[in-house]
Parts: sequence; C-alpha cells; structure tokens
Amino acid sequence: MGKALHSGQMNTRISYLRYGLIVVFVVLSAVIFTVWTVHSTYRDAHVRMRYDMAATASSITHGLRALELVISTVAEHVAASGRTQDRQPYLQAVVARLPQMRTIAIIRPDGVIDTDLRPGQPAKGMMVLDRDYVQAHLNGFDGPYFYSPPIRSRLDGLTQITISRAARTADGRLVAVIAASIDDHFFSQWHGQFGQGKLYQARILYRDGRTLYSFDSRREVQPRQKGLFYRIARLADLPHNLDSQHIPILYTDFSIELHLSEQSYLQAAALKLPSGYMVIGMIALLLFAMMRFRAFAMQQKRKAREENRLLGARLRALYDTAPDAIITVDSQLKIIEFNKTAEEMFGWKASEILDLRLKDLLPINSKDNHDDVARNFMHTHTGTHRFVLDRTVEARHRDGHLFKVRISLSRVILDTGPVVMAIIRDVYEIERMNSRLLELSRDLQKQTRAAEEANEAKSQFLATMSHELRTPLNAIIGFSQMIEEEVFGPVGHEKYKGYVGDIHKSGQHLLSLINDVLDLSRLEHGEDSLTMEPVDLRPAIAKALIQMRPLAIQKKLRLRVKIDRDLAPIQGNRRAIHQILLNLLSNAIKFSAKGKRILVSAKREDANHITLSVEDQGCGIPEHKIALLGRPFQRLEKNSHHANENGLGLGLAICKRLANDMGGTLVIFSQEGKQTRVQLTLTPAPLNMEQPQPPGIHMEHAPSRHAHEVTLQSLH
Repeated sequence: MGKALHSGQMNTRISYLRYGLIVVFVVLSAVIFTVWTVHSTYRDAHVRMRYDMAATASSITHGLRALELVISTVAEHVAASGRTQDRQPYLQAVVARLPQMRTIAIIRPDGVIDTDLRPGQPAKGMMVLDRDYVQAHLNGFDGPYFYSPPIRSRLDGLTQITISRAARTADGRLVAVIAASIDDHFFSQWHGQFGQGKLYQARILYRDGRTLYSFDSRREVQPRQKGLFYRIARLADLPHNLDSQHIPILYTDFSIELHLSEQSYLQAAALKLPSGYMVIGMIALLLFAMMRFRAFAMQQKRKAREENRLLGARLRALYDTAPDAIITVDSQLKIIEFNKTAEEMFGWKASEILDLRLKDLLPINSKDNHDDVARNFMHTHTGTHRFVLDRTVEARHRDGHLFKVRISLSRVILDTGPVVMAIIRDVYEIERMNSRLLELSRDLQKQTRAAEEANEAKSQFLATMSHELRTPLNAIIGFSQMIEEEVFGPVGHEKYKGYVGDIHKSGQHLLSLINDVLDLSRLEHGEDSLTMEPVDLRPAIAKALIQMRPLAIQKKLRLRVKIDRDLAPIQGNRRAIHQILLNLLSNAIKFSAKGKRILVSAKREDANHITLSVEDQGCGIPEHKIALLGRPFQRLEKNSHHANENGLGLGLAICKRLANDMGGTLVIFSQEGKQTRVQLTLTPAPLNMEQPQPPGIHMEHAPSRHAHEVTLQSLH
C-alpha cells in the first residue's frame, strides 16, 4: 500500500515537472524569439541603410557627373568662340535634358554675368566678383570643377550650391567662368530611395558639416503606439551601434549621413511579435495535448506491465502449485524441469531427478514402449505448441508402488531447441483439475475484457481530446481568416498580414491532423457504417484528380490516368473511395520530386477482383518498414527523403480500415529510391450498370479492348 502511494506521488511530481517544462519552454521560446526578432530587425535595417547609402551616393555621383559634363561642354564652347554675351539659346539647348538645374551663368573675368539661363536673364549684368567660386578661378584654381559651399542667392535669397569651371584659351587665358547653380530640387529626385517607412534618417552634408539636404522620412513612433509589444521589444533589445554612418560622394565635397532610429526598428520588431507568440502558443497547446496523451498511454502501459507481471507470477505459482505433475524433457528425453507436484507424486526431489529420463518414472514393462512413443512424437510432429498424445498409463513411485496417471504430451519450440512437456495427472484428481481449468478460463476472459476496456478508454480519450482541441482551433482559424481578409478594416502592416496567413495555414494543418484522429476513432467504434452500392471508378478518379490538381501543378508533376475501356463498377462506398483516393494521391504528390510522374490505374484482374492503383516515382520505402505502414500512429523515421514531411501516420491506417469495411484489401509495393505503388482491390458490383462518363475526362472508344491513358491537361 505504502509503495503504491509513493509511486503515485512520484508520478504526480513527474507530471508537474513535465508541465513546468512546457511553461519553461514557452517562456524561453518567447524570450529567444523576441531577442532574435529585435536583433534581426536591427540587422536588416542596418544592412539596408548601408546599401541605400551606397546606392544613393552612386546615383548622386552620376547626376553630378552629368551636370559637370554640361558645364564642360559650355566652357569648351565659350573658350573656342570667345563670346560670353547672348548665349542663352545655346545654354537652353545644352541643358534641356537637365531640368533639375536651377540656372547656369556665363561670367566675364571682371565678375559681371553676361548670360543667365533663366527667362528674362534676371542676373545679367550682376557683379559677382566677390563670390568664392569666381575668385578661385581668377586665382588659378587647378581643379576641373569648383564646388562652393552653400550660399544665398542675391535674387531670391534661396540657398544654393554653385559648381563652376573656367573657360580658358589654349594659352591659358581666362575667357569666362561657367557657373551652374543647384538647390533642393536637384537632391529631391533621390528622395524616393529614403521614402516613408524607413527606419533611419538621411542627410547630404558639405565638407564643413553643413546640411545641404535632409531626407526627412524617418517613421516617428507616437506615444500611443508604444504599447505592450513595443515595451517587450525594448526590454529584449541588445546593445547596438546607433552612431551615424557617413559615406562620401565621389569626386565632390559632399557626403551622405544616415542615422538609424532606435524607436523605429523597435516598433518594426514589435509588429512581428504577436504572430510569433501565437505560433508558440499553438505549439505549447499541441505539446500539452501530446503530453496528456503520453501520460495516459504510459499509465495504460504501466498498468498492462503490472498486470502481465502479476499474471506471470500467478502462472509461475500455478506451475509450482499445479495439481498436475509437469515434467519437461529435452530432445534426448532427459528431464530438465520437475515441478513440486511431480515431486510429491513420484517421491523424487527436482535436484535428484534432473538429467534422468522420463521412462525412469514408469514400470519396467512400459519403459521401452513409452520411450519409443515419446521419441517418435518428438521427431515426427511439428508446430509451435501441439497436444497430440493423451493416454492413461501406469507410473512408478520412488518407493516402488504403482499408480495410474493420465499423461498428455506437447511439443514446444524454445531457443535451445524442441522440448516435450508432459502433464501428468492422477486420475483421481481429474475432477478437481477440471474445476481449476474453469477458473483459469474465467480469469482469461476477465483479462480480455480489461484489455478491450483499456483500448476503448484510449479511443475515447483520443476522440475527447480531438474535440477539445478542435474548438479553440476553429476560433484561431476563423479569426485569423477574418484578419487576413481584412473584414473589419485594413491590417496595419503588410508583413503582419503575411504572418496572419501563416497562422491560418498552420491552424488548418493542425485541424487536418485532428480530423484524421476523429475519423480513425469513428472507424474503430463502427460509427461510420458504409452503405454499399455500385460505384463507377471513372468519375471517382476524375473528381479526386481535379481536387488534387493544384498541388500537382505546384510541384510540376505529370498526372496520368489509365483505365480499362470496359471496366465494370465496383461494389463499394463513394465517399470511402473518394477519401482513399485523396489520401493516396496526397502521399504520392508529397513524396515525389518535381517533374516526376504519378499514374492512377484501374483494371479488372479477374472475374472477382478489380484493382485501383496509385503509383509514384518518389523516394520509395525500405522493404523491412513497409509492414509498419497502415498501423495507427506509425510513421517512418526521418531521413533525407522524409525529413520535411509531418503527420500522425493515420492516412494509410484510415485507408486500410475503409478498404476492409468495403470487403477489400490495401497492399503497398515499393522499391526504395525508385517508386511506390499502393493497390486497392475490391469486388465488382453484382449488376453491370452503365455509368455516365465524367465531364473532366474525354476518352474516345475503339473497337478493341484496351486501357486508355489521359493526362492532367485532359482534366478541365
């Protein structure tokens, strides 16, 4: 009693420990997922920031190079012609394709503007000798282009940058200074590369650090947006480098500065957290259900083991206390076992009688005859356990007196070889032994009922747990579908909508597994009785192929159908045939590589059998593991072929049960690494009924009797 109580307390503690491990798993998974999400968001933003910097710098460099080319063209033309006045039409023709330029001016060596690109030439005649870019060229600036710092226009007061080049004659005489002015409009053409929603702020700087242009596109996080998930992301944030990043714009005095915003990437990470937490919760729910089922199964296993131990102890006790003498002899007819009743019956101790022969317990006139009978029985009769000899003979006690016994011989195959077990009964004890046998029979019936009740409890538990799981799953699937379809309004972020789609797909997959468990439970309890009727396999195959066609197209598989022209209807159930076809086609598609072929065939084997087969060119199944398939919850161990395939191993079990309920058989043939063929054999319908040809398949009839093959393209 105390030992059982202690064992129960230990089991309770182990159960609490397992549930605690689930809680620890959920917490650790949430922490790891949160840290990983925040870090990956920062890392992606940082990588994107550097990429955008390089791309924008390159684009601005090309834009400035185009502007420099225009200035060079004008400078060469002015230097060649020597004219600085009335050049506006020429300037307009040259810069027609550069609308982002504010203006371009031709300045005489004395600092007076002779030509202005703008309509009306408002700057013509203006003195700009004091400007640094004019002074630079007057003082012999040796570079090709001079980039001035930001200055204010004397016409409208707007800030502008001037890029200038000297127009000189061949002997180096300064003819004019060609100056092009640009402002914010020039840099705004790259604003799209730093559009709304970026996680960082960008600026274009002059060499002295002054801001030329600011791409004000950083997404600021409002106080109302700093909810629970934002706070969680902030707690999980690792130390990151948030210093501004600089990259020079080649051949200029400009550079680009980007600054990553902590608030922005934390808010982006916070948007990803809810979907991940929901997936972790679903996994925890599944683990909890699996642990409950495992605990129940372990309890039943311990109970069965204890019952077997008790039964073994009882059998050993019965052997030792049996009212019959039980003697076992080996192939040489030497005694190797001698129970206590035999000791009492013959007066010999087991230690004294071992290695003697059975005939030594018989009268002298019966020894030779019985020895011949036993030897003939040992070497003539085969089988694992057969009672073939039962007769009444005289036996001899150790003290010499004779008595009648009834002896039964049985041949048993052990690891060491065949043995003969002799059950010897005192004829006066037959009635008492019969009573004992009746008691053992009742015990056996009791154990059988207990085993059936345990199996019933297991099935009831599966059905109950599946129903309990399906209720919250339906809510998860329904709500995620509503969010995905934006029933009550748009989703805040496009990635969040994708995560909701993943939740919906995962829920659908889990619900499919639960439905398989419920189907198997109903079949085991006989709740789904099948109505037998004539079924034409043509429309049944067509319906299943049309339903599975999208999956086959995704993997670029070739579906083929091969059906005897005059195939008779089978005797079966339409729904069961459809379910079997869907399961077999799903497995064939799942385990077939891209571009392979799947063949569905139906033919008449003989007068009493019609076969329906699904054959694929997939990875195949090892021969010694084929027998495992078709048993509930039996799956192949994961290997290189099956590493990404998930499930409970119920599909083929359901198919086999449905095939048996229709009076047929389901057999699997496979070659590892080459192909697998699953064959369903059923009986023809008693009546030769004409069935309409399915609308999805078109077959032309020919005078001869041949099987016809159609492709996936024939299914509309």
